Amino acid sequence: KANKAAVTAVQKKANEANEEATKAAVVEAYNVSHRLPDFISEFNPITKPGTHLIQTMVTVAGRVQAIRGQGKPTMFYDIHGDDAKLQLVTSAKNYAAGVMASQKDYAAGVKAFNRINKMIKIGDMIGARGYAGKTKGGTLSLLALEFLDHHVVRACSPCKRWWSRRHCSGGGEV
Repeated sequence: KANKAAVTAVQKKANEANEEATKAAVVEAYNVSHRLPDFISEFNPITKPGTHLIQTMVTVAGRVQAIRGQGKPTMFYDIHGDDAKLQLVTSAKNYAAGVMASQKDYAAGVKAFNRINKMIKIGDMIGARGYAGKTKGGTLSLLALEFLDHHVVRACSPCKRWWSRRHCSGGGEV
């Protein structure tokens, strides 16, 4: 029993060190402007339901825990990180407008939107850039105009096995 306790203590210490390294890597890889808890504390009090703060571009990252669609043109992603949850709202129109700003091609933006949404799976680590806002129902969200380097994310950290809610909502999860 003493040996098992010693092994458990070593494993716990290694997991804590790994979590801190992962958090630092996420911030560096995506050039995150706000950690999820910081995003929530900054934008929840100042955002009204049904509005977006288009004067402030925000970048966040987290692990996908849920994916929902509302018809073909709109997708909702729940991302988790630092013991917080944020909803990403992305639509073909808004995503294409974000891509169009750099590529000047709306049709290419819609194709990119469809391609990326087919690639993202539960458990993947993703980054997104967009505007803070709230849905009409009052849920704090990020109106995602762009997913950040998702092709790199798929190569570096796709989810290889299904993540249960219990696993994703555990403490310290990024």
